[in-house]
Amino acid sequence: MYRIIPFCLLLLLAACGTTGSVKVAISVPTTTSFIFSDRRPDTQRISRAPTQSDSESYYGDDVVSPPAPDVLRAVLERRQAVAFRGKTITLTDLVISVKDPAVSVDGERLRTAASSVPGGAAAAPLAGLLILGIERIRSQKWVYVRIRGLVGDAEFSAYRNDSYSGRVTEENIQTTLMAVIEAAANDAEQLASKN
Repeated sequence: MYRIIPFCLLLLLAACGTTGSVKVAISVPTTTSFIFSDRRPDTQRISRAPTQSDSESYYGDDVVSPPAPDVLRAVLERRQAVAFRGKTITLTDLVISVKDPAVSVDGERLRTAASSVPGGAAAAPLAGLLILGIERIRSQKWVYVRIRGLVGDAEFSAYRNDSYSGRVTEENIQTTLMAVIEAAANDAEQLASKN
């Protein structure tokens, strides 16, 4: 019985939360062949933890390294698109969020089930932790990334919403972020080629 307690606590902790920071392995250039302007609202630049009414975490420049706008700028410059040279690329919207819906254990049902088993009342708190850990592992979480901007006056955009079970990892966020940055860069390059 005492050996199962650490296992239950480990299971519960493993299923909790999301990663606190995201590191992207990319070299950010000091200069680019285009003018890059970051015009996002201030609320998108800072991270926000979930609240009682909202189960979404928002990842800002303070926890993404290098900051996501710099990653976008690096990807655009890496393409060495002739179409970007001398143009102004304006970032107007960049959102990175993780939605982790709350899970709970129905206390009344747990007490009813525990009362039907000899010694169940004593094991109910431990069973509650175990059930909560299992539900957290089974629950779906979503990583959402949206980018909007302008190449001159033409608008480019990309977004993606990926679902994961269990704990959302740094790699999950990186994967979704890079997919959206590449899609936004493709859209921007096509627009720049036309103008």
